[in-house]
Amino acid sequence: MQFFRFSAGGSPTDGIIGMFFGSLPGAIIVVLIYRGDSGLWWKVALLTVAYLALYYFSLTSSARRLEVRQEEIRQSLS
Repeated sequence: MQFFRFSAGGSPTDGIIGMFFGSLPGAIIVVLIYRGDSGLWWKVALLTVAYLALYYFSLTSSARRLEVRQEEIRQSLS
């Protein structure tokens, strides 16, 4: 990484897919508000729960990978 720059370390495709999934809930909520759907708050709550579940799955799988990687580094240094 360069000073004052951020890098995900992934491919540009990964970045575009992440940007898509990151902005999708906001876009869906804007469309629902624009259409004036009834039961808007239930749909927003369901969307929030779904994305929290996806975030939890992503976080736990990343933590497992990090733990394996740390163990590999620890073994290679000893």
